[in-house]
Amino acid sequence: MASVEAVATIGAPATAQHVRHLFDDKADEIQDAGEAEVTLAGRKFRVKQQMLADLEQWNTPDHIGNLRKALVIFHSPVDQIVDISEAATIFQAARHPKFLSPWITPITCFPSQ
Repeated sequence: MASVEAVATIGAPATAQHVRHLFDDKADEIQDAGEAEVTLAGRKFRVKQQMLADLEQWNTPDHIGNLRKALVIFHSPVDQIVDISEAATIFQAARHPKFLSPWITPITCFPSQ
């Protein structure tokens, strides 16, 4: 999308697997019927077969390095849904320009360094 100048993530997982597993119990129904109703965080959604295909296609962080857009990553180190390591994976996969929000310190993201 040529009109996009920058990308921001907020508590985002680095791969689609984090989302894909939420539909595991309905995957067969989605594949067979083309769609199914799933409940996420107490809310009901209709998920179509195309969603599963998209999640499979984007299941690695490889595409992050191909963004060629400025990237800012916001993630709380105490997030209990999407682990902080996901932000580190996004950051490591991205090319410059990229920015790690002050909410995350390099020590938090990269404890081995």
